Amino acid sequence: MAWYETLAAGAGAALLGLVFKKVREEQAETRRRLESPLCFDDGITQEEFSRIVHKAVQRAPRIIKVSIEGMVVTFTVESNTGLSVWNTTIDFNDYGHLTGKYWLNTDNQQSVIPQSIARWIQEGIHEGLQPSVNADQRA
Repeated sequence: MAWYETLAAGAGAALLGLVFKKVREEQAETRRRLESPLCFDDGITQEEFSRIVHKAVQRAPRIIKVSIEGMVVTFTVESNTGLSVWNTTIDFNDYGHLTGKYWLNTDNQQSVIPQSIARWIQEGIHEGLQPSVNADQRA
């Protein structure tokens, strides 16, 4: 084996090692984020979050099932033809806090529905986190 083949093989192995290390680090960080205790005291209660989610989901077509577990929203969408369904999960757990930041996982990458619902929920969260102008004027 020529020296450049050995060098290329070594570089490939090093690159592969870096990729695996990065994946492990990302998995560990995701686990740390998800294991953070939930805290609904940043301005939006769990009930308000649920209302925001249901309001957003009602705007979208073909949603046939919605579940909320903590800060994670899962919904099922019926296909255009009605012959199949697909699922989406939107995780709003930002290290235990509800900030509007989210992580999206969907079975249908082609649909705009998951991203639209995520944005609508995000907007509702941001509105709920804004200090009320009227409350400030009363103080």
